[in-house]
Amino acid sequence: MTKNSPRWLLLVTHLPRADAALRMRLWRRLKAAGCQLLRDGVYVLPDTPGCRVIFNETRASLPEASGDVHIFSAALDLDMKGRLAAAFDRREAYARLRQQAGQLRQSLPRQPVSVARRKLAQLQRELAAVSATDFIPAGGEVGLADLLQEIGRELEDRTGSGEPRARRQAVRRCRRADYRGRTWATRRNLWVDRVSSAWLIRRFIDGKAVFAWLADPGDLPRNAVGFDFQQAQFTHAGDLVTFQVLVRSFGLERDRGLAGLGEAVRFLDVGGAPMPEAAGLLAIIEGARADARDDDDLLQRVTPALDALYAGLRSRKAATGTRRQVAR
Repeated sequence: MTKNSPRWLLLVTHLPRADAALRMRLWRRLKAAGCQLLRDGVYVLPDTPGCRVIFNETRASLPEASGDVHIFSAALDLDMKGRLAAAFDRREAYARLRQQAGQLRQSLPRQPVSVARRKLAQLQRELAAVSATDFIPAGGEVGLADLLQEIGRELEDRTGSGEPRARRQAVRRCRRADYRGRTWATRRNLWVDRVSSAWLIRRFIDGKAVFAWLADPGDLPRNAVGFDFQQAQFTHAGDLVTFQVLVRSFGLERDRGLAGLGEAVRFLDVGGAPMPEAAGLLAIIEGARADARDDDDLLQRVTPALDALYAGLRSRKAATGTRRQVAR
């Protein structure tokens, strides 16, 4: 902890002892959010805007008649500060992930691609989980997301799958009216960016879209709109993945739900800033892919989950924005 480190935020609860289910539900929620239990009924986080949101949402989630719940900002004694600083220090977790990522990278020449991909996905999920509770960053995360991104690129280079490379060019604005009732084509065996982009196209750009899943991107059907492969009309540009390029191309970037979903897709596809929803999105797509008969079936299975995730991100981000305006 430094002189500039935050004060501490306390959530003090007085819940009915007879309601064991409520107390357990509260404990699980706060533990998953990264809180530390200071004593029975007292939870602690660093006093930051993000942590205030966690505690305020937790308080709002409890039934009105469930007891007393109070939130305080406090300065703790040096010994307690030291103990909490150690409890919130995520450097050891980052170091473990960095070691595992290095071992995976060294083993790539000997690993089957499918096995390496599963291990990489697991590391990405773990990084997202650790980052979501890293309230006092100490530098342990620096470069780790980039390392996982490099491993992903090396895997794609091995498969020769036509994975797009980012183009350094401005994203061109398009009119949705020019893209209605079109055939949209991308590489088959859909993964995060492609299946999410297909959902985006059908939900927000071209409700009558027909999709073609290509074994070879060079076999693009005549007059089809290509996405997420080298030389496609819509593909990676700068720091944006295809999903984000489509959002920007069609003027949808003010939609909070799409912006949040784009961040999750980008993290899973190329790395970057982790977000809690990424792990859930990945698990949904992995599960659907395991059971899907083909890419059409996969898109159909994933669509309700993406609808729900989009709605949740949109409503939550809007509520967060309102809280911040009130706080000012």
